[in-house]
Amino acid sequence: MAVTAEYEHDLFARSVSLLAPDARGFVWIAGWMDPRPVYTIVFKNGAVFEGQTKHKVFEEARVYADGLYRLSGAHP
Repeated sequence: MAVTAEYEHDLFARSVSLLAPDARGFVWIAGWMDPRPVYTIVFKNGAVFEGQTKHKVFEEARVYADGLYRLSGAHP
């Protein structure tokens, strides 16, 4: 199975939903001459993480979600 950009973006959205049940992950394209994907994670409490490196954005959001869950006992 070939990994296309659309499939890769779908996997990102699915992994975000596993991170926190009410979190939303999506990818949008920034730039006109040199389009680059921008990975974005939005939590239900309003926290937003975005960047051009998928793994870095996901790791920052995971650390935030784990820390908030340990402090409050609720998913962000």
